Amino acid sequence: MIRPLLQMGAFSLSSGIILSLGFIDIREQLIDKSGVLATGNWEAATRIFPMISILICTPIFTRYFSILCKLKNSREVLILYKEISKIAMSVFILGIFMIFCFSDIIVSLLFSSEFSMYAEFAVVFVFGDCCRSYAAVLNYYNLASENYITHFIGEIVFISALVALINFVNIISFQSLAYYYLGASFLCLAVVSMTFSLQLRRVRSI
Repeated sequence: MIRPLLQMGAFSLSSGIILSLGFIDIREQLIDKSGVLATGNWEAATRIFPMISILICTPIFTRYFSILCKLKNSREVLILYKEISKIAMSVFILGIFMIFCFSDIIVSLLFSSEFSMYAEFAVVFVFGDCCRSYAAVLNYYNLASENYITHFIGEIVFISALVALINFVNIISFQSLAYYYLGASFLCLAVVSMTFSLQLRRVRSI
């Protein structure tokens, strides 16, 4: 019992450090390439993810994780995830619709006036945050299966891709930053989906 907790703590700490260092590097690169104002708006945009994560991931974890830990059959896992996906996708679609239709109002309530000029790109960040949030939901199965390395690999891929894009690809505008974020988030979801499928195959083979 103690060993899994220590492993989980070690991987969680390592992942947190890597993410923090990655975002520090991104901030420094953006200050050099785009200025302080653009960097501030970038940080404001990336703060959307914790809000979406709290609204989506936390309730799903609280409701379904204990059930997920008890499932040993891959068919049962897929049935449960179909139920989870319906809930998550419904909230994602509603959130994206609200951002798309009321982006100016939402941005004025949550962010500073300087961010209002980038309101049209908020939906792109929200799309990226939905990808990351759903990746986190899929990752609950890796966590329930005590696959701690694969549980954190998605966020490591995300920050690695984002750091690489911002360091080595030209930043033409804030729009390009939004699409870099979306691309890194989609890559995170793709990798986590692959690890989820591999874990299901292992369960079938047992």
